[in-house]
Amino acid sequence: MERLKIALTWAKEQLGMGREEEVKMQDLFRGGSGRRYVRLIWDKGSCILMLYDTERKENEFFVPLARFLARLGVSVPHILAWEGEKNFVLLEDLGDDTLWSLREQRGEKLWELYGKTIEVITVLHTYPLDAFRSQGLSSMPGFDKTLYQWERDYFRENFVYRLAGLDLSETEEKELETELSMLAERLLSFPSCLIHRDLQSQNIMVYKEKPYLIDFQGLREGNPLYDIASLAYDPYMPLSDEERIRVANYYYEIRPFELNREEFFLKLWEAAAQRLMQALGAYAYLGVVKGLDSFLAYVGPGLKNLLWVTERVPSLSHLYRLARRLEGTVFKS
Repeated sequence: MERLKIALTWAKEQLGMGREEEVKMQDLFRGGSGRRYVRLIWDKGSCILMLYDTERKENEFFVPLARFLARLGVSVPHILAWEGEKNFVLLEDLGDDTLWSLREQRGEKLWELYGKTIEVITVLHTYPLDAFRSQGLSSMPGFDKTLYQWERDYFRENFVYRLAGLDLSETEEKELETELSMLAERLLSFPSCLIHRDLQSQNIMVYKEKPYLIDFQGLREGNPLYDIASLAYDPYMPLSDEERIRVANYYYEIRPFELNREEFFLKLWEAAAQRLMQALGAYAYLGVVKGLDSFLAYVGPGLKNLLWVTERVPSLSHLYRLARRLEGTVFKS
């Protein structure tokens, strides 16, 4: 509480307000990110105060990356002020709407927002890596064999073993690991670019009918289809199979690829399988270990999406069979 008082005093100074001037504070949701968001409201406006720690290295990158993305033309919240030593940031207030909160607005309005989001992320995906590297900006280590290994281990440890309580035989473990390590090889063979890494509906604010990216501090080099799979096969969003195809298809249409449509979707579904393993591992960890039960509500949709994509990728037959077993175990308990 003392730190919040210090941050509020700093914020008032940055906003040109007197210490005694009344400011209302509204705590906003915070997860396990080491970041706290507080809306400051006064008679002439509002803004968001962010307090963060550096236990998670990526939090240090938030402000520099926000400024980089803004220069690039990627819509992100405007940085009003930053206190780097105390880890305080003042951000533009974009309201409370996200792509996720607007999920019940079906039809063309929702599709337009998805289309604009695809256009925004394409700006990031097509920015030359050499140009980014030359600016000396820090970011999280890019996707490599180690990170893909971590994601699938995270899935097995938290979802398969801890939540579902499954025991895999030594043969099953070996066959699955071989299959998933080969999946990682294929994902790494795709040309890398800058990616958001967590491009899902709760990380897309909607302000004045325009999408803004948030939680971009995990930006890194990686496979662009990981981002598109994160968006199209997002377990938070109750999209139909046809709508998910439509989201991904728009990316294919506006970004030239030396792939036919069938090849593109096969590679997309492979990326979706990887991303969904990571997401399911996170839901299980947050729900069981951290006690955040609300995340367990997305286990069903996430598993459904994993079944759907792996059924369409012949090289992921072991993961598909495991998903079928998980479906029976998780929903029986």
